[in-house]
Amino acid sequence: MRKLATTFFALAMAVLSGCSGSKTTDGGGTTGTQLLPGIHLQTDRTALLFGQDYGNASLLGTAPANTLQLINAGDTAVHISAIAIVAGTAPDGGEAQDVSAFTLNAPALPDTIQGGGTDFVQVIFNATAVGRYQAILQITSDDPTNGTLKILLSGDCVTPTVAIEQYTDATGHIVQGSSTDLTATAVTLVPTGSTFNDGGTAYTTGYGNAQIWFADTGTYQLHFDQASLIQDAGTDSPFLICTNTIQGTNVGCQNVGPIPDTLSAAYEDGGIFVTSYADGGSTPDLARLQIIFDPAVPGTYTGHVLVHSTATNTPDIVLTVTGTATP
Repeated sequence: MRKLATTFFALAMAVLSGCSGSKTTDGGGTTGTQLLPGIHLQTDRTALLFGQDYGNASLLGTAPANTLQLINAGDTAVHISAIAIVAGTAPDGGEAQDVSAFTLNAPALPDTIQGGGTDFVQVIFNATAVGRYQAILQITSDDPTNGTLKILLSGDCVTPTVAIEQYTDATGHIVQGSSTDLTATAVTLVPTGSTFNDGGTAYTTGYGNAQIWFADTGTYQLHFDQASLIQDAGTDSPFLICTNTIQGTNVGCQNVGPIPDTLSAAYEDGGIFVTSYADGGSTPDLARLQIIFDPAVPGTYTGHVLVHSTATNTPDIVLTVTGTATP
């Protein structure tokens, strides 16, 4: 009976030993994985995308990085002799010739990955102009069945740009086109019959306005900061920035606009994004800035308004506004 128990214990230990021997640990991510015989170099992805994943964007002026994992799924060491970014053909048949838009950060060569081991290759997307770019990351090794791996590199570089689409002229009519010189509608001031302590004539209140509309003509969302008055028309400047219609008051008209403060990108064919409403109506996705002319005494006045945005073509637009009040 004792001999039978000893034999059973020996068999159990042999089984446990066999299970334990099937594991490989290299400090990477293959612990507990059954390795294939020989060399089997694999990658964790077949393409590295830059700015083409949902909720992601590669903005002009930035240099996003992406990392590819090299995996030796075999039990024999693989030797990598070359890693390079080359011109080639994309899986869909398109050209992948934009080698200069990508920079390689690879391990020193020759690189050896033991059985079950891993290594990493980093690629940086550094396009200097807006557009879509493709190239091939080529990895050469002594893998007898797959000695050359080709990974597609694909990047979409985007940026917001701003343009003036329309504005109002001195008569209040909307003019299609671009201008930074605005004329507010004229104001006629009527004397009240009273005078101030300094002898000046008191006039009734009058309001004029100038309006301007901005569009996002780029390939990414455009955001405006609050517009600001440049105080070159004096402390008694008759100009106010406002987003609502003035009706006998200027309350709430300082330091606001353009509205909306965020615009969607234009379509690739040059069309302007259109906002649709529940009642079936629609309007172009433009941001409006309204400047109120609120003079206290007759005269011709000139002021300047600064409009800052995230646009890369003209982040700061300075508007010159002229208004005339007659008695």
